[in-house]
Amino acid sequence: MKNPIGLPAPARGLTRWLAAACLLAAPPAAAAATGAWQTHLRVRDFTDLIVTGDAVWCATAEAGLLRFDRVTRRFQAITREPGTIASNHLTSLAFDRVGRLWVGTFESGVSRRAADGTTWELVNAFDGLPGDSVTTITVAGDTLWIGTRGGIALWDGRQVLGSLPDGNTVSFDTTFAIPAITGIVQLGDTLWLSTPRGVGFARATTNLTDWRKANAGLPTLAVEHLASDGQALFAQAGGSVYRWEPDSLKWFSIGSIGRVHNLKEDYGTVLVGTSLGIWRHRAGTASFTQITDSPVAAPTDGDDPEPSVDPTGFTTHYAGNSAGLWEEPATPGPWALYPPPGPPGNTYSNIVIDGTRVYAATRSEGIGRWDGSSWFAWLPGACAGPCPNTFKNATEVFAMLVDREGQKWVSCWGYAMERFDDSVEPPLFTHFWTQGGSEVPHTVAFGAAADSNGGRWFGMDTWDPERFEALGLDFYDATGVYAGTWGPGLPSLVRGGKIRAITVDKAGRIWVGYAGAANSGVDHFTGFPESPNPDFRTVANTTSLDIWGLVAHGDSIWVLTDRDLRRISRTSVPPRVVQSQSTPAGRPLGTRLMDVAPNGDVFVGSEEGVRWYRGDGTTQDFTIANSPLAANDVRAIAVDRATGVVWFGTAEGLNRFDPAYRPPALPPGVPDSLRVYPNPATLTGLGLQLRLLGASAGYTGGIYDLRGRLLHRFATADRGQIFWDGRDDDGVLVKPGVYFVRAEGGGRQARARFVLLH
Repeated sequence: MKNPIGLPAPARGLTRWLAAACLLAAPPAAAAATGAWQTHLRVRDFTDLIVTGDAVWCATAEAGLLRFDRVTRRFQAITREPGTIASNHLTSLAFDRVGRLWVGTFESGVSRRAADGTTWELVNAFDGLPGDSVTTITVAGDTLWIGTRGGIALWDGRQVLGSLPDGNTVSFDTTFAIPAITGIVQLGDTLWLSTPRGVGFARATTNLTDWRKANAGLPTLAVEHLASDGQALFAQAGGSVYRWEPDSLKWFSIGSIGRVHNLKEDYGTVLVGTSLGIWRHRAGTASFTQITDSPVAAPTDGDDPEPSVDPTGFTTHYAGNSAGLWEEPATPGPWALYPPPGPPGNTYSNIVIDGTRVYAATRSEGIGRWDGSSWFAWLPGACAGPCPNTFKNATEVFAMLVDREGQKWVSCWGYAMERFDDSVEPPLFTHFWTQGGSEVPHTVAFGAAADSNGGRWFGMDTWDPERFEALGLDFYDATGVYAGTWGPGLPSLVRGGKIRAITVDKAGRIWVGYAGAANSGVDHFTGFPESPNPDFRTVANTTSLDIWGLVAHGDSIWVLTDRDLRRISRTSVPPRVVQSQSTPAGRPLGTRLMDVAPNGDVFVGSEEGVRWYRGDGTTQDFTIANSPLAANDVRAIAVDRATGVVWFGTAEGLNRFDPAYRPPALPPGVPDSLRVYPNPATLTGLGLQLRLLGASAGYTGGIYDLRGRLLHRFATADRGQIFWDGRDDDGVLVKPGVYFVRAEGGGRQARARFVLLH
């Protein structure tokens, strides 16, 4: 039977590299995290665009999948969570002949959405892909070619038929091994591949075994893209575009069209995104022409536009760069720009909450404000003038505070404190800085707290590019005016450690945590600045510990150290540590890595995720493996005291988590069409992985033999995957044969039969 993609026999030729049915054992996937999650991500870079009749689908490098409604002009964000895409780091998009959306990811395989838009499935190395870092997806009739960093695979409409992996096992010839795939083009019975090591092609008549190089004329073997208009073949290399001339067997430059960002095939045309705009080559024409008024490189960071692919045949073009999504007008003229919603960045240092507004400070990309429905951003950059309505600098934010008056205080690198009131429009800013000024003696604040009398406290370091120097506490009085410094040279404050955390308990006592010195630990005091002799004391069982977080809650002071989480009873005489618990693996990376919910639950972050300490003594860890957490590298945590909602700022995005949310009840029963994949299933020495098609997460079930004996009980994980070592309850390896899977939920049952092979 002729292969549906037009190649007479590639499927048969690829069977020697068949990668299906290699079922590797893996630990059971962790259950989806409790509560409701929402992810906020900035769109930095579009990696692929594809147009349908009613929408533009946008793959991004860091912000997941965006759907832009062409009628309402609104964005819908689809981010990584159970039941959707497997990653927020996307590389490529494609729609197959039956309407399924294929989403290539960086290191997480392919996420495939069903044609009805209701379910997602994962296709990865478990299914036979030569690698999980997907680079490109090419539709070829009823099949797809999937390029990865480990080679290329063929999907025949039902499964991965076979793959060409890295050059360790298969080579084009003795000198041209198949490395990462950057482009795939099928012209007639010839398959072309571009790689960081050059271009190669093979013909189906030889079952794709006679791979040959085609690199003559290229300035470099590092070819980034490959595309065809159906007749001519084009390659992107060295920042330019080259055309293949079959008569001379050589590549020729098409001329200067700007710095080339990408090259893609668009159903009879080739589109090129460059620093000078978008260029197009139609089949049968001699040159590339520029699309009128198409967007050029974004002025902020030089990001060249990513053009859209339109399998529907519409003539409207779209393009994406760091400024947003651009839409071509119906008549010649400027393109419309639609900035996607989101915060100013993806790497966070601090979060504070004031009523219904959340203020999230990024590491170097500005400060965002979330009002419950939209984001507003103060972008980075220094203001040279008086700056009454903006920051002198919105980068390198080290501390944030909301005082009892609702004013926000921000400490940016080199600018001491900046205070602003955004209850009015435009917001009013007051600046306390020392680079060229003399208002205050210090320029970097780490810890921050407000007391019940209206005073504001900041743990300060000096501004020095070579070192930090611990300088003690800066104090601002109830009027917001700098009132002096209480430092190591004063009688009571003698530690000399760097203040990294400050909190104020309900009795008005100030608690200070130190880090980075031999005499680190926790101190507490009252009476300053009103009294010349404040009541200054040290907490036992905290000395010589780096303190990274302090939060007062009721009669307790929660302390995050470099070793553990401790609770101080402030009512004991003297206050002492009464509880100690382990913390997530990984060193804390900031000063806002702990917060306490109104019900007493504690949330702690580190570079290895989040740990939730519940009031009943249990704990739950959140990582990227079991939750939508944007990254394990957590930099800031803040609890909304009014709602109990928790915000996690990470190195790759911002998460909102509602612990009180409970999902709705399971549907009334499991689907009647429950199926097992793969079937037959192969048991290796490592184990067995099955996918239950139709069973959602939350159903329980078991594997039974023909006599009805229960061999293995399970709870279905994400995408209905179950893992089994192939042994019964007595530890005996089961024999090849026919077995049943039964899923249970909502008072109903469904079962499916499968064949097990060894």
